[in-house]
Amino acid sequence: MGQEDKFFKKNEEGKYLFFPWGAFGQGYLVEDENSKKQIFKSVQKFRKLSFLGLILFAIAGKAIVYFLEIELPTENTDGRYGRFSIKFWYGIIAGIILYIPVFLFLYSRWVKKNIKGLFKTYEKNPILEKLKEKSKAEKLSKLIMLELVCLVIFFWSGLSLIKGEQTFVNISMGLLGIVFFGIGAGIFGYQIFLKIKKK
Repeated sequence: MGQEDKFFKKNEEGKYLFFPWGAFGQGYLVEDENSKKQIFKSVQKFRKLSFLGLILFAIAGKAIVYFLEIELPTENTDGRYGRFSIKFWYGIIAGIILYIPVFLFLYSRWVKKNIKGLFKTYEKNPILEKLKEKSKAEKLSKLIMLELVCLVIFFWSGLSLIKGEQTFVNISMGLLGIVFFGIGAGIFGYQIFLKIKKK
């Protein structure tokens, strides 16, 4: 199934459940294989359109910075300009950030349209259940330590992206650090929340 696994899971009765919000949300019962295929086609179509929207917002952000001649720090520590200056990336990053609320609004509308007529179940996505089970097995002290490590690297990546030498490598590593360790901080933070909640 591949990509379909992210949205569809089989319950104990062998019927498909549609999880539009992934790990965070309840499943909706899909009547048959044909309905499942139609929903997944709609998923693929929305993915392509949303990716196009992301590119357009990134280009728009870059264009605004360029045409309005917004002054941003672009010099390296040695006074020379890097090939990939922070001025270039500011516009693109700003466009992507502005796109996030637009994407969430459009996605919520798309979800509302596609779950219309589907029976809402109380079954959770197995991914979320696995996180809950893992949080039970791990010690709270270990989870807190991992959370702190992720947060430190997350903020360090952000600072290096803003204040470090603006080369392609440094910017790429900074962005990867923000994304990867930001997700890690979110996962461990959620597990800590579950652990404290049960006490």
